[in-house]
Amino acid sequence: DGEQTAGLVAFILLSFVTCGIYAWIWYYQLGNRLASNANRYGMTFQENGTTVLMWLLFGSLLCGIGPFIAMNILIKNSNRICNAYNRQYNL
Repeated sequence: DGEQTAGLVAFILLSFVTCGIYAWIWYYQLGNRLASNANRYGMTFQENGTTVLMWLLFGSLLCGIGPFIAMNILIKNSNRICNAYNRQYNL
């Protein structure tokens, strides 16, 4: 797709320096990137970066369960894209 995601070291350092704000931005971008690339494999995701960000921010008010739901969305969509990629290339 021509985009690049920051590596783990940059994620950790920038999240630490910005007191966690960069992590929200990174998760938002990851959610949008997963949703936009789903079409390449014949899938559509209802959840995108905005959904992830809303669960991170406002879901924290629900007894702190929001971040768990946001991570579940990202992991679930990542697994679905990886499975579709593996099927497409017979891996």
